[in-house]
Amino acid sequence: MPDGYNHSSVKCPGCHNRFTIAESSNPQSGEPLSGRQGVVSAPPVESGGAPPETERQPAPGSRRPFWKDPVVLIGTSIPTIILIAFFGYLHFQWSKEHLRQEIIRVKGQGDKYLANKDIGRAFERYDSLLRWVGNSDPGDGQSQSALESVRRSRDRLLPEVAADNFDTRDPEVTFRWLIQEALPIKESSKASDDEHFNNPLRKDSYDAHKVDEKKWEQFLKRLPGKRITWPARIERITGEEVDFACFPEGVREKDITVKVQFDPYPAEYEDENWRMEILHHGTYRPHCNGKLIIGRDISLDAARTLDRKTWIHIEGTLERVESDVAKPYTSYPDIRLYVKTTGVLVPVAK
Repeated sequence: MPDGYNHSSVKCPGCHNRFTIAESSNPQSGEPLSGRQGVVSAPPVESGGAPPETERQPAPGSRRPFWKDPVVLIGTSIPTIILIAFFGYLHFQWSKEHLRQEIIRVKGQGDKYLANKDIGRAFERYDSLLRWVGNSDPGDGQSQSALESVRRSRDRLLPEVAADNFDTRDPEVTFRWLIQEALPIKESSKASDDEHFNNPLRKDSYDAHKVDEKKWEQFLKRLPGKRITWPARIERITGEEVDFACFPEGVREKDITVKVQFDPYPAEYEDENWRMEILHHGTYRPHCNGKLIIGRDISLDAARTLDRKTWIHIEGTLERVESDVAKPYTSYPDIRLYVKTTGVLVPVAK
């Protein structure tokens, strides 16, 4: 600015730059410098080369990113929703078909086990299927009908499975369980006998005993087919066979005796080679109640490795069960298990 003029500075509120301006009139002549009262032109004060703040901001009319464009968002979301719904429908249909096939497959397995009188496995198949399906809707009527059939079969087998304590590893547990199961029918038989002895015209206890006898027979019928692996001890070795004794061979409790016999079954149970003696604690200490035929049940080489008093494990299948518990006027009934030997495990320490 030329000397002789009044100077002042102004800060712009928009860009925050400071400007130096001259007064609107010459102090000597008093005339306006620009020809119009109060209007001046002044360059901005240097700010060290930094661009004004207004230049660093984007222009008000710049375009938004394309992914924020409403037209693009609507145009892409609608096909995406349609595709998701379509694939969801396909998955739902596949799941229903898979569920139907599984229901039919597992039900068939359970029915097969039930036909073979394998109550435990049949119940396990039915129960696992119902747990797997849960509250799911199978959809078609065939699957619903199959599930209802499975549910009825499972509920019918539940009491039998819950009460089945047949121990495939411990014969004594099995024997004592059978005695507990036989106690009601033994008491029912005694009540029927007492009634008949007191007054043959009465039939109340007799009729009740017939109902219990039928239940007992049904209970015994489901025992054959059970597989066992019971411990036994070598008692005698000959050139043709290896005689063993299952331990315990039997249990006597509450006037009921349970005992086991392995094939080949002797013609006479009281034969000299099959005698047994009763110990004070109520278990039998047998001389022999089974034999392994060399060359059939056990190889010659395996028989040579055995010694008397060697403990082994006998594998077998329960073939039949005989009982006279329900017979009238039987004071000391017994239950006899007949097991077919299917194999022998390596000697184990006892």
